[in-house]
Amino acid sequence: MYDEPHRWLQAVENRIQYVEKRLRGASPVVGLPYKDGAVLFTVCPHGQQKLYEVYDRLALGGLGHPADVERLRMMAINLAHTEGFARSAADVTLQRLLNFAIAPQVKTSFDEVFRSPVIAKFLMVELAHAGEDTRFFTLNFDGNFSSRDTFGIAAGTHQAEELMASRLADHPPASDALDDVLQAALMVWAVGHCVDSNSTQYDDPPMPSDEEVAAKLREAAAKLEFEAAVLDRATASRAKFRALEAEDIASLHTLIGELPGGDET
Repeated sequence: MYDEPHRWLQAVENRIQYVEKRLRGASPVVGLPYKDGAVLFTVCPHGQQKLYEVYDRLALGGLGHPADVERLRMMAINLAHTEGFARSAADVTLQRLLNFAIAPQVKTSFDEVFRSPVIAKFLMVELAHAGEDTRFFTLNFDGNFSSRDTFGIAAGTHQAEELMASRLADHPPASDALDDVLQAALMVWAVGHCVDSNSTQYDDPPMPSDEEVAAKLREAAAKLEFEAAVLDRATASRAKFRALEAEDIASLHTLIGELPGGDET
């Protein structure tokens, strides 16, 4: 059926549309540097988890089908520990894991049109072993990945990611303190979720208004759970991952209560 080039191309286009439709509306993941390392932030239903440790200085956040997220998460963990055992902890980098194993596996699943594609996207973060460097990698469902040093974003659609990046450029964190970075991440998340959960789909969606963002955040605070984690280079432990507790993110609920139309909480 797919032996002719144009039929294969049509099959690939159908897969892109299928996966993008499944990912639309998924809760975005935001990654930002802060004074002691890196922050990952997302929102999820109560009792679920979307942010994970991979290795000593590596962490990830996933969105999409839970089975695909779990499969890729376990692949990343197993590869990282195998690499660390066979070589050294310093050799375990996201660039190596993505280049030589994870991205090729995801691409193979996407290209084989008779198999189900991976319905997932990842935001991965790495603290360097030396210096203050932090790198964020976004892995797409077709095996493509990109990296940034200043922030990381993974959302259900490319349009949402572009507007989230624009929001961050216009409203960066007030400082590199954890509370300020978390609050910036929250607002960036809300922009992405507003875009992807909008029932009216645009090729070039507008930036959500402040009122829309505030309404989305109040809805999230009432029905969902904020999840945040850090890679903290200041800790004495070799493992730098730490999930934040309720008291660490209390300022987010205060911020939402101060938004237009909200009540102080």
